[in-house]
Amino acid sequence: MRVPLNIALFIVSLALVPVAASASASEVSPAHPVAPKLERHYLGNTAPDRAARARRERRALRARRRRAAHNHRRPHRSVEEAPSPAPGPKNPEPTPGPAPAPEPQPTPQPDPAPIPQPEPEPAPEPEMPPSAAPAPEPAPGPASAPLLEAGFEQGLAGWNTAGVGESMPGVVSDIIHSGSQSAEFLLTGHQNRSELILGGSGTNDNEDALRFYEGDEYWYGFSFYIVSMVYGHPGAHNLIMQFKGDDEGSPAFGLQLWDYEGDDGEYRNDPKGLWSHGVGMGGDRFLAPAAEHTWHDVAIHFKVSRVGAGFYQVYLDGKLVDSREHTSMLVPEATHGYIKDGIYRNGGTIPGTSEIRLDDARLGTSYAAVSAG
Repeated sequence: MRVPLNIALFIVSLALVPVAASASASEVSPAHPVAPKLERHYLGNTAPDRAARARRERRALRARRRRAAHNHRRPHRSVEEAPSPAPGPKNPEPTPGPAPAPEPQPTPQPDPAPIPQPEPEPAPEPEMPPSAAPAPEPAPGPASAPLLEAGFEQGLAGWNTAGVGESMPGVVSDIIHSGSQSAEFLLTGHQNRSELILGGSGTNDNEDALRFYEGDEYWYGFSFYIVSMVYGHPGAHNLIMQFKGDDEGSPAFGLQLWDYEGDDGEYRNDPKGLWSHGVGMGGDRFLAPAAEHTWHDVAIHFKVSRVGAGFYQVYLDGKLVDSREHTSMLVPEATHGYIKDGIYRNGGTIPGTSEIRLDDARLGTSYAAVSAG
């Protein structure tokens, strides 16, 4: 049967329409390649296509409802989402936040005026225990007048000559310590004694002598000058001062001039000088050097006792050279003591010429009162 040309062309056009539509879709969406086998493509006008489209629309509608319900429960957000930040390093440094605001400072209040407190009284210094030994150099102490001055400015006033001995002392002005005069004591040959007793008016009245009894405490000072000397040694005393008792025995306290190389003390190589004498001083002991042709000052602090309750301290030229506690200045047989100055020696054992000067004799109650000016 012969088909008319126009009908044939219409049939061919119908067959080519799906192919063109498929090719067009492939060019527009390369992400969705054309299925290898096309079955029953009718340009979406078929019933199955419409059913599928309806199902998709229903699913989309349900999805929109779920999103709406979800958005209703969450806080409102902007429709436009912020773009995702660009990827950074694996461990980015934390961005420092804003510095915290400083806490408000309290308004300063003026300090109240301090209440003055009384200053504490200084703590008293601890008292030092009394020392048994006196200080090497005595403190002058308060100035006080001596109880007696016998400096030979008025001759032998202040002395008596009751026990003067073989040679009478004289008052001279050639060698003096202070003032204008001093006393001269001179022994020659075998002479033994030239002495003065402290106290009196220059006569031989022994009742004028100063007497010292148990418990009496004083300072006595004098100055001496060695012009020439035959020095004593063991077996021969050579006293220039003694604290004599009213008994017939030797004094318990005396100062003498010796030159003896048998001494084993500190001054072994120079034992010439001032020595002690008497039982109250522990016998004959070297005390200190005493050079010739110069003045020496002696100060003695003493307390009288016959029963070991006394003491003494001897200073030579301001330095302590001897001291003793719990001793006796008098022997037990004596009732009182007195002071003698000059030269008293064993003339038969140490004969020759011995000469000294004496000046500034004083009796007082302090070192300052008897120290030589």
